[in-house]
Parts: sequence; C-alpha cells; structure tokens
Amino acid sequence: MDSEVWYYKVGEEKSGPVSHRELQAMLDKGEIDPTTKVWKGDFSEWIPISDVEHFNMATLDETPTITVEKKVDYTRETDQDHVRPRPWIRFWARMIDYSLFILIIGFLIGFFNVNLGSVSSFSGMLMIFLWTFIEAFLLATWGTTPGKWFLKVWVRDEHHHKLSFSEGMSRSFSVWWLGMGAGIPIVSLITMIVAAVKLSNKGETTWDGRRKLKVFHDQVGLIRSLVVILYFLCYVWIIAWGQYQMMNRT
Repeated sequence: MDSEVWYYKVGEEKSGPVSHRELQAMLDKGEIDPTTKVWKGDFSEWIPISDVEHFNMATLDETPTITVEKKVDYTRETDQDHVRPRPWIRFWARMIDYSLFILIIGFLIGFFNVNLGSVSSFSGMLMIFLWTFIEAFLLATWGTTPGKWFLKVWVRDEHHHKLSFSEGMSRSFSVWWLGMGAGIPIVSLITMIVAAVKLSNKGETTWDGRRKLKVFHDQVGLIRSLVVILYFLCYVWIIAWGQYQMMNRT
C-alpha cells in the first residue's frame, strides 16, 4: 500500500505526490485534517481523506491543527498538477495496446481463415486506425486502456473525471494523426519523436494540452517492467511464428 502515490489539496492548492505513510504522518501531525481532499490514480474524483478507509483518524482528537502555507513557483502546467511527463512509459503502454489488438485481430483472421488479399499490405495502418475507436470507448468507461492500466497510467479531464466518449474519440484521433502519423512508415517515426520531445520539454502533448486533459502516473515497479519485457519477447516470437506458417502455406 505504501507504494501507492497520493495527491492532496489544501484549499485549492494541489500537493504531492506523497506515499500513504507520508500522508498518514501529515494527518497525525495535524498538517492536514479529515476534510482534506485526496486523490490517486484509480479515483474518479477528489474525496475527503476521512472517507478513505485506509487512513487512521484515531489520533486527531489530541493533535492540534496546523495551517501550512506553501508557495511554489510552477513553470509548467504539469508541475502545477503534479503530473510528471513519462514519454517512455506512455510509449510502451501504447505499444502494449496496439500489440494486443493486433494479436486478437490476427487470431480471428486465422481462425475464420479470412483472406485479406491486397489489404494485408496496409494491415498495420488499418489496425492503428481501428484502435482509435476501441481506445475512445475504454477511456470513457475505464479511464484507461489495458497497456495504460498495466503501466499505471490514467487519463482524466481537467476536473479529474473520466473522459466522455466524444472526448475520447477526439483525443484518440489526434494521437492517431499527430502522434502516430496515421501509421505511415517513416512519417509515424517522425511524429512520435516530435511528440516525445514536446512531452519532455513542455510536460504535455498537443492533444492533451488543447483539451486540458491530464495524464497521471503511478509507480510501475520492477515486476511489471519484467513482465512487459517478457510479453514483448513472446509477442515477437508469435509474430515470427505466424509469418513462418503463412510462408509454408504459400
């Protein structure tokens, strides 16, 4: 539990990230009170800390309340909202999503023995385009996608709520065009590099900045990192095996 990342608000000022232990210590010392609102990645909104069952309120009766004022000069929107840009985490989360989608569609094509014909040359571009609709639905219902969920990434609007389906569609199409270059070889590489540089320098991507969307991260950890590596090794093996089977059929 202590590995969870929390954020809290004193008045309208957002602070964090802090661990569960640090937040409990602040509560025990009276630096925050039961009405202080807190948030972490899987919350849909800010809620009073007294409503979170993991925190102990027993020591509050004997602890004086201390008002803490903190002034910080934020230079970037992401700093103000305590959202640190993590381009590589977002990249691998998206690659997990794409690869899972490709595996599922590939399995269905093989199972039903569908002949794509000349369309197979553009199958990669088509998969990336079709994924935009799936991603929009998942962002509106889950607030994340399988890849983002596994790497502890959540997308929220400016009020920390899940996106609507229309917001999800707008974001996904922008990612498809501005971030992935519509899957066009070479072009997609350039657009991904440009997006990563902008995210690193400005703390936000074009598609999130325009819509005032927030991308939150939690600690990934070693185990999940190793699982991702193992997953992609298996993915490469499956793709290679599939190509080998197709060559033998012809």
